Amino acid sequence: MESVAGAALVLLGVLIAVFGRATSRAGGGAARVPMIPAWFDVLLTWGIGIACVWFGAQLLLGHAHYF
Repeated sequence: MESVAGAALVLLGVLIAVFGRATSRAGGGAARVPMIPAWFDVLLTWGIGIACVWFGAQLLLGHAHYF
């Protein structure tokens, strides 16, 4: 079961890193909402993707357990 979870995490991490782009923030909203800069959004996206791939690989290799 851990190999299935590991493979799913690796796939999810790759998909997040590749397709996790910042959405367009141009809009006609009445209220100003504080937003993070675009470079930080990309950094967070890649960080989450790499963390998913790393933990998924650890599950696949048997070095981690999810319970």
